[in-house]
Amino acid sequence: MNIKTRLLALCFTGAILTGGVLVATSEDEVLRTYVDPAGIETACFGQTGHNIKLGMVFTHQQCLDMLASSLNTFDRELVKLTPPLSEGEHINSLLRVRTLRLQH
Repeated sequence: MNIKTRLLALCFTGAILTGGVLVATSEDEVLRTYVDPAGIETACFGQTGHNIKLGMVFTHQQCLDMLASSLNTFDRELVKLTPPLSEGEHINSLLRVRTLRLQH
């Protein structure tokens, strides 16, 4: 794989990780469902979808799990925009981003 492809994959994966950190630290966590200002049923860190219904209550761990699941979905969609990567190459780029974050 050439350097351009590797950098592109790393950028997309880094964007997903950065987005997750920003959401988890800046979005208020609400452990129940509520209707947001746009009239959308929402829970946790701004989670929406057909499975979110008024009256539901969540634990902190459930909210983190939903956020991780959403980020995983977004990551898969972004990876589709890059040239094909093997699973090992994608995992390797994830580990590099985490290593870089830990060093700073």
